[in-house]
Amino acid sequence: MAVITPESHEMMRCAKCDIPIDIEKASEPCPNCSSVDRRVSVEDSVVFREGIGVIAKDESGFRLFESKARDKLSGTGNEAHEELRFDHSNPEVTTKDHVVKEQQPDGSWKTVHDEHQAFPAKRRPKPIRGEQV
Repeated sequence: MAVITPESHEMMRCAKCDIPIDIEKASEPCPNCSSVDRRVSVEDSVVFREGIGVIAKDESGFRLFESKARDKLSGTGNEAHEELRFDHSNPEVTTKDHVVKEQQPDGSWKTVHDEHQAFPAKRRPKPIRGEQV
């Protein structure tokens, strides 16, 4: 799984004297040399963020475990890493672990979300007749 974040930057300069020209004022003569000729450059870049998911099932196809990890942008626009795990192996309880770490301006990583919950088990496989649970 990859997320693509495109970025685009435009720049306009006077073709005669090379000073920057505001794009909103492109049709006006250059304030430096009065030329109306322009040179435009466009710069594009793409940032890829990856993720991985794993599902473990028993022989009947029942999901015992799910795990997802991915890189993303946080709500504040910083790089972040997220891990989400569900453990269904206990017949009585499903556990959820969700951790998000966000990169700080100094380059260090800070845990901004650390959630661990247990829920009553749902949708468990029914035992085969004659088999004990």
